[in-house]
Amino acid sequence: MMRISSYELHSIRTKILEDLYSTLEAKIVARQDTIVQKNRDLWLAKYQPLLDQLPVSMVTREREYKVSINFHLERGLTKEPLSKDQYPDNGSFNDHGRYYDFTKMAELWTYRFESKLVNPNDNYEGEPLHPDLYPETAQLCKDILQLRKEKEEMKDYLIQTMRKYTGSKQLKKVWDESLHKYLPAEPVKGPRKTKVEPETVPIPDFLKTRMTTNLLEGN
Repeated sequence: MMRISSYELHSIRTKILEDLYSTLEAKIVARQDTIVQKNRDLWLAKYQPLLDQLPVSMVTREREYKVSINFHLERGLTKEPLSKDQYPDNGSFNDHGRYYDFTKMAELWTYRFESKLVNPNDNYEGEPLHPDLYPETAQLCKDILQLRKEKEEMKDYLIQTMRKYTGSKQLKKVWDESLHKYLPAEPVKGPRKTKVEPETVPIPDFLKTRMTTNLLEGN
């Protein structure tokens, strides 16, 4: 049985998780970006006519815009942004030493524009979420937590099986068939070779006579 190295097992695990979740994570990021941009537009809407009349130098412009997101599965979204020292505990250590809690999240969602626009300066704590975006954002938060939970459980499964088994043949017995393609092929065993006995060559009849003669003659 061929043993897979620890480095290769890690690479296999990373590739599996990437293939399973990278596309979904990219879609999540796109939805986050949309909400952040909508949030900026909604808060600025009533001030936009006035801002358009002001000289450029009188209005703060930044490329980044941040929104404070504080969500709990049971309580939903909070109405006001929290300062960093008020952020809720994001979780506790599990059996493998990783830190998570899939029932809540306290994050800053950031979008970076291509050029500087009218945005708050020193926006370290993020802007509050506009009430019009609560339903859309709450659903996205639920989707994010569900995806993180599923990915973490998948990662745990791969770690546990790879700790117990380090060969392709063993892992194929416990893994779903869809994951078999990530494992290196076992070396092909050739036909069992028949043990070949050494060929015997007859000992010359004169050998013993020659050795006796040499001994007697002192050679």
